[in-house]
Amino acid sequence: MPVGRNDPCPCGSGKKYKQCHLRQDQVASSREHALSRSEAAAMNGLFGFAASRRFAQQLVQAFQRYWGGSYSPASASTMGADSFRRMLEWFALDYAIDEDGQRVIDLFLDEAKGAPPDVRQLLQAWAASQASAFRLTSIGPDDQVTIFDLLRQTDTEVESRFCALNAHENDLLLARVLRIEDRALLTPMTAIYPRALEEPLVAYVRRAYGFYQDEHYRADWDGFLRANGHIFQAFLLSEKADPFRDRIGLGTPYIDPARIRESLHELTQEETQERRQRQRETERRAPATKQRPSGIIVPGAPRPPSPVTGEDDNQQADDGAPRILIPGRDT
Repeated sequence: MPVGRNDPCPCGSGKKYKQCHLRQDQVASSREHALSRSEAAAMNGLFGFAASRRFAQQLVQAFQRYWGGSYSPASASTMGADSFRRMLEWFALDYAIDEDGQRVIDLFLDEAKGAPPDVRQLLQAWAASQASAFRLTSIGPDDQVTIFDLLRQTDTEVESRFCALNAHENDLLLARVLRIEDRALLTPMTAIYPRALEEPLVAYVRRAYGFYQDEHYRADWDGFLRANGHIFQAFLLSEKADPFRDRIGLGTPYIDPARIRESLHELTQEETQERRQRQRETERRAPATKQRPSGIIVPGAPRPPSPVTGEDDNQQADDGAPRILIPGRDT
């Protein structure tokens, strides 16, 4: 059922919808409508492949790395579609699933040779892309936007229906540039954030890049971002982003990963408590045993024939009487 602006938000926060998830839902909806047919086909195929049982173990490991903690995989249900797809994009395009450095996108390209040419062209452009941080410098006609790469210090003109609909000049974009012949596009899961986060985010990433260069001779931005494409998520989860929490999250168009992380933590704790409660119930219902110096008393256990007389002691004792097992004699 449609939710009215003044209705309670379906998330259960107790706030009105317009003060909670309305604007984020509007952005997510516009993202869906901004996809071309080939983009939708490429995204659905790749993300479905990445989330298949084949990569279940690697996806759980990537999930913990992306969210910076050990959370129950079941808690992913609290993330929302946009956040989950953004994680899947990083997992499919950057995360090494084996020791040889293969990625999900590499395997998908090998197995999707029958895909339509335009879809395959998109997938190949995705495979060659790296995540970066951009400033949106201008919005032109026909969904053309100009962006400035804050790390490589270069300008690029790209097509992005999503940014043309939702972003403003000087907004911060966390995105990937796709180059297809003479065109440049942004990946579907481009994230928009307010300009205020630009300076602390760039400082955070540049510092991490410096540490990476100390350990990797002749490292460049492409290599660093391919190995650490989740660095932007790490910043948004860090205390460096805390002064800006009031500008992102509920009531704004921007998703705050720290709020999602709180939900992941709460659901994981609830699941852990439920598991411990079930374990206690199982232990409580189990037959009680008592340790004695002479052996173990087992209530109601039948007695075996006497090892001395060979007679059945059950005929000489009341049924249901405790049986004392003597180590060395009965066991």
